[in-house]
Amino acid sequence: ALDAYAECRRRLLDDLGLDPGNALRRMQQAVLSQDPILDSSAAASALASGGAIPPAPAPPPADPAPARIPGTSTRLIGRVAERRDLAEVWGRARLVTLLGPPGAGKTRLALELARDAAPPLWYVSLDQMADAQSVAGAVLNAVAPSSRAMSALDGVIGTLRDQAGLVVLDGAEVRQPEVSELLAILLRDCPQVRVLATSRERLGLVDEAIVPVGPLPPDEAIELLVDRARLVDPHFRLGPDDLALADQLCSLVDRLPLGLELVARHLQLLRLDEVVRRVESDVGRWAGGPIGGRAGLWAALDASVERLRPAEVQALLALAVMVADADLALIEAVAAFEPDSTDGFETVARLVDASLVQVRSALGPTRYELLRTVASHTLESADAQTVGAARTRYATAVLGRARQLAAQLASAGRSETLRLLDREMPHIRDVLGRLTDRPVDLGRLSEGLVTAVELTDYWLGRHAAEGLTWIGQLLAAAGPDAALDPRVRAAALLAQGHLAYWVTEFSLGARAVEQAEALFAELGDPLGEGRALRRRGAIAAATDDLPAARRYLEDSLARLDAAGVEKEIGTTLLHLGSLLADEGVVDAARPALERAHRIAVATGDPLANGHVLAALNLAQWK
Repeated sequence: ALDAYAECRRRLLDDLGLDPGNALRRMQQAVLSQDPILDSSAAASALASGGAIPPAPAPPPADPAPARIPGTSTRLIGRVAERRDLAEVWGRARLVTLLGPPGAGKTRLALELARDAAPPLWYVSLDQMADAQSVAGAVLNAVAPSSRAMSALDGVIGTLRDQAGLVVLDGAEVRQPEVSELLAILLRDCPQVRVLATSRERLGLVDEAIVPVGPLPPDEAIELLVDRARLVDPHFRLGPDDLALADQLCSLVDRLPLGLELVARHLQLLRLDEVVRRVESDVGRWAGGPIGGRAGLWAALDASVERLRPAEVQALLALAVMVADADLALIEAVAAFEPDSTDGFETVARLVDASLVQVRSALGPTRYELLRTVASHTLESADAQTVGAARTRYATAVLGRARQLAAQLASAGRSETLRLLDREMPHIRDVLGRLTDRPVDLGRLSEGLVTAVELTDYWLGRHAAEGLTWIGQLLAAAGPDAALDPRVRAAALLAQGHLAYWVTEFSLGARAVEQAEALFAELGDPLGEGRALRRRGAIAAATDDLPAARRYLEDSLARLDAAGVEKEIGTTLLHLGSLLADEGVVDAARPALERAHRIAVATGDPLANGHVLAALNLAQWK
């Protein structure tokens, strides 16, 4: 019929210069769309004559087409919160995206939700379609496989325009721009259709509602681990003493369902503690690779990383070398983006949208973190030189930030600074620990030792014993004869003595400050000598050697007077005045404390002034 129409149209144009009339064009359109009225002889005659077309008889009501969705061989564990969220969000949006990282079980959850939906239902797997096929074509194959529409988009819209049903698009991230373009038209022209998509990335539509699908809660993760372990060993059980190990194993694979299913298979041949040790040492081997016909986490992550831009790969590696969450400033410092060519926020935001980076709430700036599995995959995928360079930048940035925050501890924002340092401590501990690895980089170790010393005020406020341990380890790694700057060594010994005093390790403290005093004397540094002698006096007083304490403090005062540093002089006067007051020598104590008071006022140090006033009151009372 179409060939006859084409021949007729050609002859009309060639012979008469005319276009086909209304009747012929209507007939062509009816043939193209396979209009049911062609089955009526009266309608066909009306078409041929150009007359009015009688209404087609109403088709008998048909049962909704059965839903054609993939089957599943195991039961869904958990996801109670996500199912509740989806049930609630349907009242506010017609497009919902289950958004989550590779291996989170988005497809499985979507299939379970689809089974509970009222028909009609159409399921489309986008990650399995051929490259040459369009998204609209894949959808058309699901909603109207026998359609003869001239374009796939017209066929989809024509089929769904007056229908009320659910379209499930699985794996939308593989064709995200094309999916977004199609859905914008579908939601506009098919007002009764709802769409449930699974994706590792946001689709970017204004009306898109997001239901995050991330790691399972701890209890659901353990339940899934046990359920899948029983598939290969029906007698598998967890004893009360195994719960901590099971939780550790779940955490090693970020409590992602795919990772849990993969490691559970090993529990047939290995004890729980053995699986934990193996996964902890090489998560890629024990949870990343395929098993039992299932693709592993690494294959899923490969597909996500392949779509990243160079700057996004840099940011991913920067987060991978970190041991904890980080704010944008630290990520930018470690990633070393090209200057003026990359917006760090936009780059990290795209990684969040791709479900590769997690957002963590925090005091201060928003922080970001990689799942452990993503970090392991990223480090395995990068060459050793690139990883090494990133670790070097990480160490530099962490030590620099620690010194910057340490300098703010003496300000009015001390409490907030302490909390910020608390958040940075996992990074600081990791960097300091790596500095002691052999072979030692003496220049970098010296930088770490300076940082640990500058954090003395933090250690005193939070973890004096930990600070003492770090300084001791760094000094030991440098060795007694290493070419370490004597000023750095002297400052470290003085800080070691100070911290040892506060944890009552008086013998260690006395040895450390004695060595520090000797080094400062060799360097001709009266300020350093004065500080060391003051600390020796404090330790002597704590061990009830009051004559020695008084002698050290008087010697300290002489050195500091020579150095002319008023604040340090005031601190020593406070120690000396307090000691004299304790000994009952009030006449000698009062002048020392009054001078300390004048210095505290002149230097604007309210904390020191408070200590001095308290000591003065005590001296006057005595």
